[in-house]
Amino acid sequence: MNSIQNLAVLALAFAFLVASGSGRELSPVELHQAADLQARLAVGMGEAGGLVECWNSLMELRSCTNEIVLFFLNGESYLSLDCCRAIRVITHHCWTSMFTNLGFTVQETDILRGYCDADTVPTTPVQPQPPSATPPIAVAGGEIALLRRAAPAQPSDSSPFDLIYLLDILDPRSFTLLKWKFEGIKAGFTCISQGFSVRMIEEMEGTDEEGLWRVEPLCSVAELDDFEHLSRLLDRPRIKIERKLSFDERSLSELSGNLRLVDEMYSPAAGRSVLDTPASSARDWFEPHGPHPMIAEAWDALRRSIVLFRRQPVGTMAAIEHASEEVLNYDQVFVRDFVPSALAFLMNGEADIVKNFLLKTLLLQSWEKKIDRFKLGEGVLPASFKVNHDPARKSETLIADFGGSAIGRVAPVDSGFWWIILLRAYTKSTGDLSLAETPECQRGMRLILSLCLSEGFDTFPTLLCADGCSMIDRRMGVYGYPIEIQSLFFMALRCALAMLKPDAEGEEFIERIVQRLRALGYHMRSYFWLDFQQLNDIYRYKTEEYSHTAVNKFNVIPDSIPEWIFDFMPSRGGYFVGNVSPARMDFRWFALGNCIAILSSLATPEQSVAIMDLIEGRWEELVGEMPLKISYPALEGHEWRSVTGCDPKNTRWSYHNGGSWPVLLWLLTAACIKTGRPQIARKAIDLAESRLSKDGWPEYYDGKLGRYIGKQARKYQTWSIAGYLVAKMMLEDPSHLGMISLEEEKGKKRVIKRSASWTA
Repeated sequence: MNSIQNLAVLALAFAFLVASGSGRELSPVELHQAADLQARLAVGMGEAGGLVECWNSLMELRSCTNEIVLFFLNGESYLSLDCCRAIRVITHHCWTSMFTNLGFTVQETDILRGYCDADTVPTTPVQPQPPSATPPIAVAGGEIALLRRAAPAQPSDSSPFDLIYLLDILDPRSFTLLKWKFEGIKAGFTCISQGFSVRMIEEMEGTDEEGLWRVEPLCSVAELDDFEHLSRLLDRPRIKIERKLSFDERSLSELSGNLRLVDEMYSPAAGRSVLDTPASSARDWFEPHGPHPMIAEAWDALRRSIVLFRRQPVGTMAAIEHASEEVLNYDQVFVRDFVPSALAFLMNGEADIVKNFLLKTLLLQSWEKKIDRFKLGEGVLPASFKVNHDPARKSETLIADFGGSAIGRVAPVDSGFWWIILLRAYTKSTGDLSLAETPECQRGMRLILSLCLSEGFDTFPTLLCADGCSMIDRRMGVYGYPIEIQSLFFMALRCALAMLKPDAEGEEFIERIVQRLRALGYHMRSYFWLDFQQLNDIYRYKTEEYSHTAVNKFNVIPDSIPEWIFDFMPSRGGYFVGNVSPARMDFRWFALGNCIAILSSLATPEQSVAIMDLIEGRWEELVGEMPLKISYPALEGHEWRSVTGCDPKNTRWSYHNGGSWPVLLWLLTAACIKTGRPQIARKAIDLAESRLSKDGWPEYYDGKLGRYIGKQARKYQTWSIAGYLVAKMMLEDPSHLGMISLEEEKGKKRVIKRSASWTA
């Protein structure tokens, strides 16, 4: 039935195109002459018609290729502001061949230009035929052989028209591919006309060449002259180009909101095994001297941590070596700890262990849960579980901990959120919708959500929590509305929204989720966000305001602002503070909550960039010698005594109190890739590689710079190992980001404004 409806919609779109395509008037175009490349290079930064502006716009256009495809295929109701800005610049100031080289027809280019030139974005776009360009060919295992070619003499961050880099970052799964001629390590460039085919020459024996794209040039003389000038200019000093939206890995499903569409199209991890051996040649482009020796060691350690239940892998234990120390609960499978392990296995094409974990924890959810004489909510998932072996009966059983054995006896609020997020990651990676659609998984999601969406006395859309209910599982003054829980809550709601079936039971939850997301997003972006301007506003707040027009809605007392924040806050940058509640604002930085805010798109694109600016600008404080500080700054003196209760494990710059946790490396890397800052992730990974393996993969590091192995840190901590592997694999293949990242909600319409470089 769905396929019939889709065909009907497509037929209607074609009819509408025939009826309206010829009648649509386009705004006049004032293109600069293509052969005037020298003049383009002479144009200043940011000025109309310059090579820098054209290059930046091309990079922005690449980041929204999938968005444009969906605009044509599915009738999406708008194109983003950045996408339209790039389209206007290219069609009004740059080469006419840019769009055709990306695989779009002249008609499609005209439709896009007309749409973006409109004063206001139409509520319903013109429905053209699907793009005529065919999917890229010669793709094996999701990778294009040409992308493996090394070009150390051409650093991508500083090359004008560095097409090696451009080909490197183009998504091989897009419907279109920029087609350029490639000859040897030093590239010569020619353009080709629309719709022209590209074929790959097989790898030649006895040569270093790993594959060449062969195309036939069919360009105008002016265009050929233009690119001829460009190829001669490659030996000249390079100009510095600031890419506005480079390396922004987008997922078709996030742009369309249709999980089924993308899962039927692509399963990136299926059958893939890249990093399980140091001999893997697929990584040579990423590391010129071969894979890092830590990779094989990390995989070996991760596999040794696998826990079997009735001969089936069901998770990984928290730490794999504890012979000389008291075991405590480090031999258990923690829900939150398993997430980076699960992502590593998914990225390596090993999905069975993740599926088993999801099903076993779901089974544990149905258990009756009591702490002392109090019964917990039906939807609560365990913090951890272990396999109990009974040699006498030759049987195995699972034993779960729902917080009754934890420090402080606090139930884990984050377990349910991580479970939903991981279920979505499994679905995205494997394309297996059947698991999420089972009655058991649907019921499990509804039970988790019923705990969070229940109505009560709270006047805020945020989730009220006790201290110690998440990764920070000891008393650290995060009671109330901690940023970590709010970010995970937001992400879990969005993941559940994509997976819940709109049946009789699911429809009610879908409606409640949509309403809560709208309120939660507004609340967090308005009241938890802190940058230089907001800090200055809070500093000048009036207090005791009794009206609906109050500015200081939470009655934050300016004298309660800590001294350190005034020096810490840069002029560029910002972050979500740790907690906001009546008369209380926790100004501390918490890494996990801010990284998840980026990945879930709780943070706006501008806020995401500001968070990365803060990390880069305060590198010494937040990263130091080992990524990444779980919180900043540390509590000490009287504040430490009153907030932590004199906790001997959370002394200053240790454990949760300003300690450095290597597991956070994967979250930092994912946030870096999503915001187009992979160089930050690479720098952090280099720091980790300098010590992590030699130190025995500790759980955390102590000290203001993270220089010392934590005083009570366990060695061979599984999530430290898995976090490193996930970071490496994600940086190697940024398409993995799709399983753990969500784009902005499509319901958020942006007003398209004309850029300064636009001319009528």
